[in-house]
Amino acid sequence: STDSPTLRRRTSSRRGILARLVKRRQDHFDEEIEEVEHKFDDFEFPDSTFTFLITEPILSSPFVMGCATYAMCLTCLVLALSNELDNGTDDNPYDIAEVTRNVRAVQFLGIIIGVLMDDEIPTGLELIGMGLEQKKDGNKHYSMSRIFFSSLLRISIGMMFLTCLFFVVIQESNVLDIFFDVLALEFVENIDDVIYVLCRRGFFSRRLKIAANQDNVIQCSSSD
Repeated sequence: STDSPTLRRRTSSRRGILARLVKRRQDHFDEEIEEVEHKFDDFEFPDSTFTFLITEPILSSPFVMGCATYAMCLTCLVLALSNELDNGTDDNPYDIAEVTRNVRAVQFLGIIIGVLMDDEIPTGLELIGMGLEQKKDGNKHYSMSRIFFSSLLRISIGMMFLTCLFFVVIQESNVLDIFFDVLALEFVENIDDVIYVLCRRGFFSRRLKIAANQDNVIQCSSSD
């Protein structure tokens, strides 16, 4: 019939439009996938003064601030642990409190909560892993030895935190005091994060403010 050529042209035109729409959707989807993969390939350093030990020159004011913050955290935790160990006697070396079942259950919960709240050990291990995967041809290559150094200091703080947490909790006989002790130790462990925020706001010096506001990213190798 005379309508057949017109009908075929319309059908072909509709198919062409549909194909272009599908291709456009596919291109948009591919762009989103590439953006997500790019985010996973890049690892941003944590907002912590331990980052200064990796990104800043040795003996610079940010590097010294990172070392001083570590010394402060470690000193507080060591003093807390020493205080708890001094409470022991010959019959009860670790001064384990004699408590009811409910309080004993809360002690176990306090230890579990403290372990879950600790992020220094996981972050330190993650930094080491990301450092090993970083691209050698990236925009900026960070020294692996300094990544190890910073991560080991971070992990040592996490281990000291868990040790203090254990001895503090087993000696406590009051439910609320157990949770308060966990929060207090968590605050001490996070002193590096607090000081980093103060550096970012410019409370200490302009040099520290600049260092804290830099975008430091490890460009990791693709997993393809």
